[in-house]
Amino acid sequence: MNRLTDIGFRKVGKWHSVSGGIRWDLVNLSGEKNILYAFISDGEVLYVGKTTQPLKKRMYGYQNPGPTQHTNIKGNRLIKELLADGKDVEIFALADNGLM
Repeated sequence: MNRLTDIGFRKVGKWHSVSGGIRWDLVNLSGEKNILYAFISDGEVLYVGKTTQPLKKRMYGYQNPGPTQHTNIKGNRLIKELLADGKDVEIFALADNGLM
């Protein structure tokens, strides 16, 4: 995780359990496009992804995956499992500064 923060990733939100599902809360960069994002739990990087969509729209895909969205389905399941085990799942992001 130190490598991510060293290059500029910052915590922008986290995942929560809600009545059988999951919900994200973003406190920063929610409307930004062209972002690298990461899911972190217990200081361990679980996943790094990129999106050209606004970050909030990308997180919505994990929250409510469609039947053919395999990455979203897997991410949703893993986030639910971690939260059910009492672990935090944080969202870190790095906005495009024009070099990506």
